[in-house]
Amino acid sequence: MLLPFGRDPRARHFNDMQNGSCLLKIQGLRDSVKMAEKRLAEYILDNPEHVTTLTMEQLADSSASSYATIYRFVKKLGYPG
Repeated sequence: MLLPFGRDPRARHFNDMQNGSCLLKIQGLRDSVKMAEKRLAEYILDNPEHVTTLTMEQLADSSASSYATIYRFVKKLGYPG
């Protein structure tokens, strides 16, 4: 079952969105990542409140990213996959 990031205990670190620390990490990484990850970073930075309600499938579709890109990016941010 796919749960939104904000409700999935495996992705509890995305609650960092609420205090901004995740967004700061993304801003710091976006210029040093591959193009696909940069597109994902821009989508997240442009839609921070909306992203926390999306499933992985919805995030992949909305950001034109693959699951692999999302996984790599999350790992680069220092969160568990």
